[in-house]
Amino acid sequence: MKSYSAGLAAAIIAVALAGCNGSETKEKLFKPTLPTAAQRVKPAPVAANGKLMLNQYGMPTLTNEGNLGCVTCHRINTRLVGPAWMKVSEKYKDAKTYKYSAAGSDDPSAKTYPLVDGLVMKVSRGGHGNWGTMSMPANDPTGAKKEQIKTVVKFILGLANK
Repeated sequence: MKSYSAGLAAAIIAVALAGCNGSETKEKLFKPTLPTAAQRVKPAPVAANGKLMLNQYGMPTLTNEGNLGCVTCHRINTRLVGPAWMKVSEKYKDAKTYKYSAAGSDDPSAKTYPLVDGLVMKVSRGGHGNWGTMSMPANDPTGAKKEQIKTVVKFILGLANK
């Protein structure tokens, strides 16, 4: 029985090694392939009726992990790490402008922007001081996802109007 098991194990190893033909190195076999920036930045998924497709939290699917990643810190009606999006929508419901500075909106260096543009800047570049002590990390410091972030900001602002 011992020699049968040893022979079977040797045969399995030989078949596995023969399948590689020596052409594939360990690095090629185990090196993960990461998506390029162009592959990661995708347009907002829109349903046939022209509305944004929503995930299991009722948030646009472009907020999922692997895209913008908003679901890591936010939900619509529940505070996680960051504020609930409904609270954000209510806070800015009648606002027309937003003061932004990476140092915080109360900082003397803060500049006034149209509401959507200022909030897109906040989400993209990060900042702190608006919702307590927790800072919002930069989510798109290069600006590559600006249109996606603008879509999400408009979605959030529209929540209090529903």
